[in-house]
Amino acid sequence: MKDISVARIFCVVMATLLFSLMLIPAGSAAIGVKAGDWIKYDYTVTGWPAGTPYAEWLKIEFLSVEGTTATVRVTMRMSNGTELSDTMPVDLAAGGGVFGGLYGFVIPVNSKVGDPIDLGGYGYTIATITIDGEKTRSYAGASRTVVYSSFSLYGSELTYYWDKETGVMVEASTTGYGITGTAKATETNMWEAGPLSGQGLWILVIVIIIVVVVVGGSAVLLLRRRKAPLLEVTPTPTPTEQSKSEI
Repeated sequence: MKDISVARIFCVVMATLLFSLMLIPAGSAAIGVKAGDWIKYDYTVTGWPAGTPYAEWLKIEFLSVEGTTATVRVTMRMSNGTELSDTMPVDLAAGGGVFGGLYGFVIPVNSKVGDPIDLGGYGYTIATITIDGEKTRSYAGASRTVVYSSFSLYGSELTYYWDKETGVMVEASTTGYGITGTAKATETNMWEAGPLSGQGLWILVIVIIIVVVVVGGSAVLLLRRRKAPLLEVTPTPTPTEQSKSEI
C-alpha cells in the first residue's frame, strides 16, 4: 500500500512537471517554434513500483503557429503498450493548453543567465525560477547551446534544460519520493543531426590516427618482407663428397 501511495503522489508530480504540456508566459519575446516542428523525448525512470505503468516516450507536434497561438498534438507511450494523445490550443504568450501540465516547456529564445522564468498559466504563477547557467550539450544528434535551471517544487528536485536558439525544453529531470525520472530529447526536426564536436570529435580524431598508424605500419612491414631478396645457402660438403671432388 505504501508503494502504491508513493506512486500516486509521484504520478501527480511527474504529470504536472514532465508528462505533458503548458507553456511559459513569453510576453513580447521572440517565439522560436513554427508550424510543422516536432520533438520527441525518451524517458528513464528508476525506483518505480512494479506493475505500475510509466511513460516510455513523449512526442509534441506543433500543428499550427499563428502569432503567439499554437495548436499542438501530444502523444505519450506508456510501458503497458497504450498510447495517450490529445490536441489542444496553447497561448505561447500567456500559457494554457494542459496535457497534465508540463510547466516550462517553452521559454523565450536567447534566454540568458539571470533571466527570471515564471512557471504557470491560466493567469497565475506557481513559481519563479532563474536561469542558472549556459553550456553545450548533445540532444537529438546535435551539439546545442542550452540554458538550464535547477530548483525545488512540490517536494521534488528538478533540473530543466532549454535549447537557447528555439527556447524548447530538451531535458527535464526530477527526483522525489524515492523515484527518479528523466525526459531527454532524442529526435526532432527543429535542427539537423550534425558531426561530432568538442571532446567527442577529439576522441574520433585520436582513434583515426591510431588506426592509420597501425594499418600503415603493417603495410610497410608487409612490403619490406615481399621485397627482401632470398639468400642462397650453399650446403657444406661432407668429407666423402670433399674427397671425391679432390680426385
